[in-house]
Amino acid sequence: MEFKNKYGRIVLERDHSIIIGHFHGNINANLVCQFSNSIFEHIKPFAGRPWAYISNSYTACAATPEAEEQFTHLANK
Repeated sequence: MEFKNKYGRIVLERDHSIIIGHFHGNINANLVCQFSNSIFEHIKPFAGRPWAYISNSYTACAATPEAEEQFTHLANK
């Protein structure tokens, strides 16, 4: 699954019980919102079973302050 705009993109994939987020370019609040909604859809099938998340941000350049705030909120859920 991929979310993108003019300046950045997020690719979300699942490998068995591991969810991997690849972040590229500049990440804004809209991309984080789409990513957040998708994460919750991806973990529903696990129904309480173990799963893991890996963030690959090697090619991420920056995130807006609003995007950073949304990531913080997401991590505290």
